[in-house]
Amino acid sequence: MSVQRKEIYTCPVEATLGVVGGKWKILVMYHLQSGAKRYGALRRLMPEVTEKVLSENLKALESDRLLIRTVHYERPPRVEYQATDIGKRLMPLIESVNQWGHEYLKEINHAVPEKAMPPARVKKSFSQSAQV
Repeated sequence: MSVQRKEIYTCPVEATLGVVGGKWKILVMYHLQSGAKRYGALRRLMPEVTEKVLSENLKALESDRLLIRTVHYERPPRVEYQATDIGKRLMPLIESVNQWGHEYLKEINHAVPEKAMPPARVKKSFSQSAQV
């Protein structure tokens, strides 16, 4: 898929956020850091995302060359997504975001999960703490 980006970025931070901004793209890349995943595996890892939104985000990440979609022609056909070399260069940033999130949750007196929680669960934690 060769889609030209319409945006013209003049700021590197703006360019980065333009590519991985939004609620789900960085989580998709986070889950791909351990290797290729099938669509169903990504859905199970992010149960709060709708099929439509996940598909749109996967297409956008593919268009931006952060991941590659590989179709294995077998019965039944199998499709896998994996980070490209460009996408893999995001992993230190994602790990920094993960570390910052752990420190932030500790600072606001939340239990820090062993693995990253999906955003909806984090929101519930924040709203529950606001009620205290």
